[in-house]
Amino acid sequence: MTKTAQKPADLVKRVRRFLLRERRQDQVLAEFLDRLSSAHGIYLFGGVLRDIALYGISRLDSDIDLVSDGTRESIGSVVEGCGLTFRANRFGGFRVETARWFVDLWSAKDTWAFREGGCRYD
Repeated sequence: MTKTAQKPADLVKRVRRFLLRERRQDQVLAEFLDRLSSAHGIYLFGGVLRDIALYGISRLDSDIDLVSDGTRESIGSVVEGCGLTFRANRFGGFRVETARWFVDLWSAKDTWAFREGGCRYD
């Protein structure tokens, strides 16, 4: 069993390893992330980070949550242009299906904390 990541640098290594592995194993995800990141800043968060920190990359059982600094409309244009199966999710973002993963994607400004005024989007 993989030990829990003890330091931020350990988590960074695991995330990089995960993304590099997925570039080889899920070309659809790699192309989607490339296309999205060329248009907008994107940020990984949520359960996938928790699972990578606690269990390592071999035991991931989470979808991939991303936020982007783009607007919902501009993100939607990128998603539509990728030719992937997607739908609007119940939280105002998109659920995109790749070969191996479900990716949930939101505009940062539309996430709950910013939308409800819990913190300022900057």
